[in-house]
Amino acid sequence: MWGDETEQCNGLSVGDVVKVTNMKTNKYYENISLNSTVHTRIEKMDPSRSVPKTSRILLQGRLYSSEANSSPSEAIPAEKKLLKVRKDFVGGVSDANLNQFLDKLLHDGVINDEEMQSINTKSRADKARDLIDTVRRKGTEASSLLISTLREVDPHLSRKLELIRS
Repeated sequence: MWGDETEQCNGLSVGDVVKVTNMKTNKYYENISLNSTVHTRIEKMDPSRSVPKTSRILLQGRLYSSEANSSPSEAIPAEKKLLKVRKDFVGGVSDANLNQFLDKLLHDGVINDEEMQSINTKSRADKARDLIDTVRRKGTEASSLLISTLREVDPHLSRKLELIRS
């Protein structure tokens, strides 16, 4: 967080339990990093409040909570949908469309410059594998964005992968 956004952290101490919404996550090997957006909100929570295990994140030895922004209308989380279609995505996506996905995901802050450069150095199939795996590890919001971009850029592949909304 930068600038005025850091004011949300006034009054917080190490070890406080907080609710973080609209935060992008990055996982690199065993390291998890959080990236704020203009919509990120941090709220101090009552430490005695029960936090579901699925929404807990351990950062530098301290427990923080982050509630996922998943749509109740979607029965299967987006990252699981991507895992399910991974093989057919790798086999069916074109290099030109992969480049469009990368541009969109970079623009929206889902991936960073380093990730984009790393993915771009690979062959088409490896680029597709790396893209889908990188986005999938970032969670539901990032995975949903890739799915919606896929629907927009390549409706034919989206239908083949059964990712078009009915």
